[in-house]
Amino acid sequence: MERTKCLVIGSGPAGYTAAIYASRANLAPVLIEGMQPGGQLTTTTVIENFPGFPNGITGPELMENMRQQAVNVGADVRSGSVVEVDFEEVPYKVTLDDGKQIEADTVIIATGAAAKYLGLSDEIKYQGMGVSACATCDGFFYRKKIVAVVGGGDTACEEANYLASLAAKVYLIVRKPYLRASKAMQDRTLNNPKIEVLFEHNTEGLFGEDGVEGAHLVSRKGEPDEKHYDIAIDGFFLAIGHKPNSDIFKKYLKTDETGYFVPADESGVKTVVPGVFVAGDVADPHYRQAINAAASGCRAAAHGGYTAVCTMPNLDPVPDSPENLRPQLDLIGRDACIAVYPYAPITRGEKGAALADLKGLAPYAIAFSDDGHGVQSEELMREAMVTAAGLGKLIVAHCEDDSLLRGGYIHDGAYAAAHGHKGICSESEWRQIERDLKLAR
Repeated sequence: MERTKCLVIGSGPAGYTAAIYASRANLAPVLIEGMQPGGQLTTTTVIENFPGFPNGITGPELMENMRQQAVNVGADVRSGSVVEVDFEEVPYKVTLDDGKQIEADTVIIATGAAAKYLGLSDEIKYQGMGVSACATCDGFFYRKKIVAVVGGGDTACEEANYLASLAAKVYLIVRKPYLRASKAMQDRTLNNPKIEVLFEHNTEGLFGEDGVEGAHLVSRKGEPDEKHYDIAIDGFFLAIGHKPNSDIFKKYLKTDETGYFVPADESGVKTVVPGVFVAGDVADPHYRQAINAAASGCRAAAHGGYTAVCTMPNLDPVPDSPENLRPQLDLIGRDACIAVYPYAPITRGEKGAALADLKGLAPYAIAFSDDGHGVQSEELMREAMVTAAGLGKLIVAHCEDDSLLRGGYIHDGAYAAAHGHKGICSESEWRQIERDLKLAR
């Protein structure tokens, strides 16, 4: 089975950015593009609010540029979709739609969120030609024009008011006889002279030659006074919600009632599963902007590739029981390396469940033979090797310079290994390990 240090699931601004940063961290990421390579931006026309393009850029062009940049820096970008995941233990297992499986030490989920549509064939026909699911993205193109917004909640009212600041007139098409938005948002919407709310209305279709020119509506559908008529519009905006593409991950990761991932801390990208990160719209129910998605992709890759090294048990004071070590487990997370010292009590008969909790956690684990601490017993060294082998890929290192374990490096013993002698690995393996450990510093 193929194994990679970093697997990115999903493309778009978050996925491609994560792949770029992970590549530059020498993680050699594999990116699975998903059913819609490039994400929602591939359905938009000109984008004028993404920094760096004074004359604007089309959505497909921006996504192709990001994809090519990821490839250029070393990302392995592949077509296909993920259909199943197993996050029970490291390495994590991912199954693709062709049946192939990939093991990964770190996973970044950037599967996005799909806008909900009414299901009209005309929505597809006029996609990028007047139909949009993002007023913030496309509203600028409808200055002094007439547009319609579909929806009755806070999002629909907010987008209607935003568009009213640009357009000449806004129709708000509401299926129910009332708005579901907050009272404050209702008042703001109903009192806006540029917004006309059409209660108890449904959209039956759109029409136009080279783009949207109008909408076919029906009022009070199914009632005796049902009425069919057309309105002239230049743009048609959907604001009936988004569906995060998170279903296959819900067994392992926490989501809100809508399906958006709930991050485990203020980073916005860590999850309850160590080494699994989320980025982009699949974890963002509020902003849903390309620039924000790209930023979260950067953060996810940074946490996945530049995690802190926590030596174990090079702590002060040295824990003498699993219970005393347990508070340190939160510091370890998905580290690049764990160091195991044979002279410390925790490696001699007292490791118990605490070390079992860490089994398979790290890509590398170093069993130190450090003359500076007077380790003479082969038995103790052997026990340290067994412990390290249970935590990750075993490396045996002899640290010549004991000063590296003091001062600024007191909690960075793993980095000290990069300055010692190579152990039982090959020269090329050691060079890669050294790069990993230096990055983790």
